[in-house]
Amino acid sequence: MVLTLVLSLSVTAFATESTGSITITNATLGEDYHVYKVFNATYDKDSDAVSYTIDPDSQFYSIFFDAEGKPTAENKYFVLNTNTNGVEKVKGVNDSELTKYLQELITMNPSLVPVASQTDVDKTTITFDDLAYGYYIVKTSMGTTVTITSN
Repeated sequence: MVLTLVLSLSVTAFATESTGSITITNATLGEDYHVYKVFNATYDKDSDAVSYTIDPDSQFYSIFFDAEGKPTAENKYFVLNTNTNGVEKVKGVNDSELTKYLQELITMNPSLVPVASQTDVDKTTITFDDLAYGYYIVKTSMGTTVTITSN
């Protein structure tokens, strides 16, 4: 998977293993790249479908859902199946809206911790390896954001 960070983009990528990687090409020298895991993902190769879940102890859970699993006032983007902890995007929400929401969410919540971070030191590529299969957002110190729906 190759991504170029130029503007806010939404990119889909699939892996058949339980871990994957995110590679950023044309990285900017001296810029920081932070990877945040938003949801867990499971890939069913028989149906070629990805399903997403969220752990109740995830740093994003209390931002998206209340104690009963209902969307919080600021979350107009995701719904939760409380029996399975399965997460789905609200119908009608486009990827640009979702990316903007996640970017603002990370900016407004400095307590959110990335699962991985790197600074570009050679202006070529940055690779984040051995990431658990999931829904990720990559935020740079330049303010650019890319969502990875499956790594």
